[in-house]
Amino acid sequence: MISTEFEDPAKTELRAACEVAIDQAGYQLASTLERVKMPDGLFGVLRGDLQSVDANNQRTFYYIRSVEDDVLPKWLATIARASHQLRAGEMYIVVQSYSSQFKQSCANAGAGLLVLNEDTMFDVVLSWSEVAPATLEENLEDLLKQLRRDMETKLKLATEGIQARHERITNLVFDMADKAGDEYLRKIESEYKETEDWGIEVSRLLDSVTSTSQSGVLARIREMVDAGPQVSSED
Repeated sequence: MISTEFEDPAKTELRAACEVAIDQAGYQLASTLERVKMPDGLFGVLRGDLQSVDANNQRTFYYIRSVEDDVLPKWLATIARASHQLRAGEMYIVVQSYSSQFKQSCANAGAGLLVLNEDTMFDVVLSWSEVAPATLEENLEDLLKQLRRDMETKLKLATEGIQARHERITNLVFDMADKAGDEYLRKIESEYKETEDWGIEVSRLLDSVTSTSQSGVLARIREMVDAGPQVSSED
């Protein structure tokens, strides 16, 4: 079995099951993982967690996801789109379960989708050869990049402000009763978490946009970015 140091145990277990499924599908597990350079302008390589070859020496790249994502992570979507240009072999995401939103995300990116069933065999949800990546209009890509920059700027300013207050109050609590000082610090730590959660949610929504037809999502992102992190106030 191909293993990776420091890998999540759940992924290691799923990797072993995938090796069995590849064998049951009649393919040969590749002992060496090829690294296919991405097209100009893109970082990374097409490699996968596992690879197989068929009787015609056609290669398949498997990316194993042991966690259930809402949408295909951006880095994987980029590789999926590029795989259709590279034509080095089919590219599949392997999961144990998925949502309709995740399936659509894979289809939009041009990624094949396999589910590992209870018999340790693959069920084909999306065939790589039958899905074409949805292209983003150039102006939409520019808009998404600008929204992400705006979000990151507001997130940075907000977290820096919270950290500065935390430092000031930490120095002041020595002069307060323990309970009062702890309460002030608890409120600030809660604000920090809510701010981080805001950044994570905006980033997730940005990654989910694949076309200008998703005007509702774009409008929601713009509203969230314009408003900035919203933290609950406690009296």
